[in-house]
Amino acid sequence: MSAAAAQLLRKNGDAVTRTIAGETLLVPIRGRLADLRQIFSLNPVAAHVWESIDGAHDISGLAHEVAAVFDVDREQAVSDVRVFVRQLVDAGLVVGQDESPDAAPSVTDGDPGGTEP
Repeated sequence: MSAAAAQLLRKNGDAVTRTIAGETLLVPIRGRLADLRQIFSLNPVAAHVWESIDGAHDISGLAHEVAAVFDVDREQAVSDVRVFVRQLVDAGLVVGQDESPDAAPSVTDGDPGGTEP
């Protein structure tokens, strides 16, 4: 994902989610085994972002949704979404829409300076 153009995000497909006792768990799958060293326990905002990663949203779009649904400041939403997506990319769970699952994309929302309106 380049800083010049917003990159649509999609799930790599190598994870399962389960909600247990109100807690959403995201478990990476490697081969045929769950990678229990990298389980994500998602808060409601992170769970919303994960569910919204569908190939039709970039970081800016995800942050816009978070700001609207959870009534948070847009700048804070962009920052938080960027950090969470970076974790997902690092874990190999999210890639850019036009990237292979083996690619290591950079995570920006098309506005690395944070000055987007």
